[in-house]
Amino acid sequence: MAVKVSSFFSHSSRDPYDEVSWKWYEAHGGPQDQVEFPTFWSGIARKITTTKYFRKAGIRENSLRQLLSRVTKVVAHEGLRQRVFASSQDAAVFERELRSLLLHQKASFNSPVWFNCGLSSVYGIEGMQTELYAWDSDTQKVRAFEHSYTRPQVSACFIQSVLASERAMQTHAELEEKIFRFGSGSGSNFSALKNSDLFRWLNILDKNAARIKSGGVARRAAKMVCLDIDHPQVLEFIRWKKNEEQKLRGIGNAGGDGSFESQAFESLSGQNSNNSVRVGEDFLQILAKKESWTLREGVTMPAERLWEEICEAAWACGDPGLQFADTIEKWNMVKLSGKIEASNPCAEFVFLNETACNLASLNLMGFYQKPGKFDFESFEKAARIFLIAQEILVDYASYPSREIALNSHRFRPLGLGYTNLAGLFMRLGIPYGSEISLRWTAEITARLHLVALETSHELARSRGAFDAFAENFGSVQEVFGLHFEEWKKFAKGSSQDEKLSKRWTILKKQIGDQGLRNSQVTLLAPTGTISLMMDCETTGIEPEYSLIRSKILSGGGTLQWINAGVGPSLQELGYDSKEINLILEHLKTEGHLEGAPGLKASHLPIFDTSLSGGNGHRSVSWKPQVELVAVAQKFLSGAISKTVNLPSNSTPREISEIYPTAAAKGLKSISVYREGSKTSQPLTPLRKR
Repeated sequence: MAVKVSSFFSHSSRDPYDEVSWKWYEAHGGPQDQVEFPTFWSGIARKITTTKYFRKAGIRENSLRQLLSRVTKVVAHEGLRQRVFASSQDAAVFERELRSLLLHQKASFNSPVWFNCGLSSVYGIEGMQTELYAWDSDTQKVRAFEHSYTRPQVSACFIQSVLASERAMQTHAELEEKIFRFGSGSGSNFSALKNSDLFRWLNILDKNAARIKSGGVARRAAKMVCLDIDHPQVLEFIRWKKNEEQKLRGIGNAGGDGSFESQAFESLSGQNSNNSVRVGEDFLQILAKKESWTLREGVTMPAERLWEEICEAAWACGDPGLQFADTIEKWNMVKLSGKIEASNPCAEFVFLNETACNLASLNLMGFYQKPGKFDFESFEKAARIFLIAQEILVDYASYPSREIALNSHRFRPLGLGYTNLAGLFMRLGIPYGSEISLRWTAEITARLHLVALETSHELARSRGAFDAFAENFGSVQEVFGLHFEEWKKFAKGSSQDEKLSKRWTILKKQIGDQGLRNSQVTLLAPTGTISLMMDCETTGIEPEYSLIRSKILSGGGTLQWINAGVGPSLQELGYDSKEINLILEHLKTEGHLEGAPGLKASHLPIFDTSLSGGNGHRSVSWKPQVELVAVAQKFLSGAISKTVNLPSNSTPREISEIYPTAAAKGLKSISVYREGSKTSQPLTPLRKR
């Protein structure tokens, strides 16, 4: 039975646009003179949307109505064409529901949807002539399309394979360039390359990435470079970015320009990728025993030496991060189809080579209810709407190669997640990393994953399970069982135990009978730009970086802002307007809340951040951060984009504790960033002069 949709977020007889107040504003930073937005969208959200997402070439968008309509019309139309919806009425209701969620900043698609979706079908813009591939439902085959927007690239995340031949690597470079050009990122494991070829190709691909402004807008190309811990050149790989960063620091110390858009920066190698070393249980066990590790080709070295090099490099420049190969494979739902070898640039999409994934994120503050409550019903209904939309996009989208198009069709991986978790905690009066915050994280993430799986099953009933479901049935059941067991541990004795456990039990049988439409459904992305679009106070699963911060924008300009949740959170804690004004004035002056007049000491932990602002001393230490991420990871198909931000006085020894703790807690990947370790960093806390 096809999907039926009823009105929940929207009114059955009114356009969502008619339910809000609109205003024309000066367009700061865009080619438009004025732009139209709802009055409740902040200046930052307006600026980000105008400069990053409004179409400028050909058709010049100047209203949020145009942007949202361009996307929602296409998704609803495609859903009807693909026979996802039971009727045209269901498609119309779905479009209103989707539009309402986007309009009210409750959720957002990944950036490539905003860049590319609907430009051809709504505006008639064909785009550049290039060969892209998409699924043809008429012939039931992948076929080529000649223009970039006929079937647009809408997935943010790609994983490409690497083969040790010159021709294969040339093709790899061409495909990677296509991926970057339309606003997406790509990751690969380069361990197949021999010693003489590894850095030659890494440098070629790095220079290619540097040339491209991703998506045709002010957006840098994003790439992930993975290397296995047993590769003969792993030591050089570990040191690569650290050594280049030292060159840049030397230029800066000599009075030169070392910013990330300077000529000096562009002259360095390795600066256009995130780097990760993939480690397995075998290496960690040898490290614990303080024994020697054997690289391919028989070379041995002390495991401790490799480990110290990794931690020293991460301390010096933020790279490399780690990916835990055995944990990733344990949770692989399609083990018989292949082994997971790499990730996308931010490490949340971990899946098979030659695949792509489109992302969407729910703004948790969009479901907050005063006083101190969370609307789980609305949250789950929004998750269902967005997972349906993401599923529709899989076969609407184009891909840079025939193989990626086919694999994306066969496996249909999706990346539904959330953002603004720390913003929600602040409003609830909960310190980040506290025991109660762990319980909130578990329930929110488990519910998201459960409703995503339920929706994927609902889609499978009418559209069929993903093509590789039957051969991977054992893996699907195994991983589902792992999620269910973690849920039972968490929920035991809680008010949610019986009701939600019953849903898990029913779903297990339903999956056995009719399968899932998607091989993956959830992950947690960093959500940097779309979080600003949604007026989120924090991004992804991260704690607030700093209550006052500035961001250097790619393409020029800066944004400086104060966390908008501080005032409302103080109000809900019982402070009156006079007290709040005094506390906020202290924050603006000092950059932190320590010693703020009238603020109770017991309330300070609620406002703790990754880095202390001004001359403050408080911050969220790394241990509760890792603990909280570990709780969320148990209820996700994919991984979590997680960077532990550390104060500038942190040491390599601390990193040597963070990485194994992350592995022991079941994280799939982890990275760190020590403040000031890079000559130019895009985000900085306010420092008192």
